Amino acid sequence: MIEKVVIANRGEIALRILRACHELGIKTVAVHSQVDRDLMHVRLADESVCIGPNPSGKSYLNVPSIISAAEITDADTIHPGYGFLAENADFAEQVEKSGFKFVGPTICYAHMQATGMVNDHLVSCYRYRELLCGECRSVL
Repeated sequence: MIEKVVIANRGEIALRILRACHELGIKTVAVHSQVDRDLMHVRLADESVCIGPNPSGKSYLNVPSIISAAEITDADTIHPGYGFLAENADFAEQVEKSGFKFVGPTICYAHMQATGMVNDHLVSCYRYRELLCGECRSVL
């Protein structure tokens, strides 16, 4: 069961995730850049953590900072939202290796999508993560 989610995105996307979490009784942590500290999703979240300066490469794409935000807030899950790190297989893998749940495409799906090898068989594996076939595992 998910108890606390780090929302690794900003703006409307973060607001939608935050709203869904609150409806489900899940605590939220908004991460933000220095200039985004007053955005609505930051103000409405249960907690917030600044993850770096304005350029997204130094904040919203800064994987160690996002994982650190999950560690210091005792979150159990990271939700990347849309864009930024949502379909980054390396990010998904780092999240899981750090002991957190990843909300989004599985490592397998994200990698296959990045390499242009998505097909119906893979989508089936994506829906049933624990049943990854050898073909999908061989890509990792």
